[in-house]
Amino acid sequence: MNAIDSGGAWGEGSVSDGMYAASVIREMARRDASRVVGLAAAWLLLGCAAQTGSPGPPRGPLLPLESADLSRFCDRARPCRPATRIRLTLDDGTAFEADAPPAPYVLGSAMIKIIPGDDFFVAGDEENGQLVRLRYLEERPVELKNVVHIHFEQAVISGHHAMMLHVDNAFERPLVYHASLHGAKSPAGAFAKTSTCPVRPKGTAIEWWPDPISSIILLDFRFVDAPRACEYY
Repeated sequence: MNAIDSGGAWGEGSVSDGMYAASVIREMARRDASRVVGLAAAWLLLGCAAQTGSPGPPRGPLLPLESADLSRFCDRARPCRPATRIRLTLDDGTAFEADAPPAPYVLGSAMIKIIPGDDFFVAGDEENGQLVRLRYLEERPVELKNVVHIHFEQAVISGHHAMMLHVDNAFERPLVYHASLHGAKSPAGAFAKTSTCPVRPKGTAIEWWPDPISSIILLDFRFVDAPRACEYY
């Protein structure tokens, strides 16, 4: 993980576009692999997809590895992301494709699964230092208060691809959370813990990775009054 904080605090520095691109390239050369952890149960419940790397155009629908019908979890209170084809570029320049079946944006009230291209808001309630009762918002709120804005994409910086996660915190206290990622070529159910940086009140943190990522699970959102440096929270 690498991070930029919109205010220049708690991250690894506020940098210009040129410096940021250079840091991405340097990180590609020195980044250590994250420790792989088993979140197979969560992955099975949230749905995983068949994956393929190919230099050519899509060759038709890809069948998900798991056949569980997650649409049964979808209702007015728990909107689902529709079936989505994920398209990424791998390190060698070949195309990666995966079909993500329908699944709730928020599972229960505590876990969020995001895939490349996601851009949405989540509301929640502060209770005993925790952000609980997470709720996916189908539209951008008129008033940006007590919500979290999440945007995940693969961007091209100076000719190099990088995954970028934007987290906007519209609460009045610093926000931290757990994050585990699934690499585009990782086995189904294999997630890697990754460090993240606290998100300042009314601020934005940008996390980025040089490796292609097909999904990220975010959970255990909490408020902290004295946030530490970037770490696995």
